[in-house]
Amino acid sequence: TLRALRDSIALAREERLCSFYNVDDPKRDVELTMSEFKSSSQGYLRLGIRYEPTEDGAPWRDGELLYIRMRLAPGDAALDRP
Repeated sequence: TLRALRDSIALAREERLCSFYNVDDPKRDVELTMSEFKSSSQGYLRLGIRYEPTEDGAPWRDGELLYIRMRLAPGDAALDRP
């Protein structure tokens, strides 16, 4: 759930493991991005991750997180499971 994602982001920040950013606009706050996603019909949310160095002098490492909605779009004709 989006709540679990928010909790995971908060825990990663507390542990100083990494920080998260909007891939399309890195200066934009992640919370605002996630709030807009919650009320949109977009099927996925793409966030960037910047990992903190684990050793002195080690470089920053970047990654991505892809959160995919797990529900059908309105009007989808998929059959219900029995």
